[in-house]
Amino acid sequence: SIYSGISVICNHLTPAHQDVSSRKQWYDLLASVGCYQNCNLKLLGLGVLLEYGPSSVVGVLGAMLEHGVPHFEGERVCYIYFMRDSVHEWAKVPGRSWMSIDHYPVM
Repeated sequence: SIYSGISVICNHLTPAHQDVSSRKQWYDLLASVGCYQNCNLKLLGLGVLLEYGPSSVVGVLGAMLEHGVPHFEGERVCYIYFMRDSVHEWAKVPGRSWMSIDHYPVM
């Protein structure tokens, strides 16, 4: 996996927040499972409310976008996969920057 950490949130609302320990250009991966309904992922900086039902997987720039789950009904588990600079530094893996078209050869 490219991710250096995982967090599990079980049956908790998530207040709007930004992930300050991540780089702005790194995506966090949110995978939500369970038997629940009426759940939305709120992306405040974009003014977007995404339907966030069971089996949803969403990539989010967690350090850039304020995000949260303000409400749901039922039993829900969210697995959050993330990367941390400190782990990359410890493993001597260079952190990367933004994606660029220059990374891909033109055919």
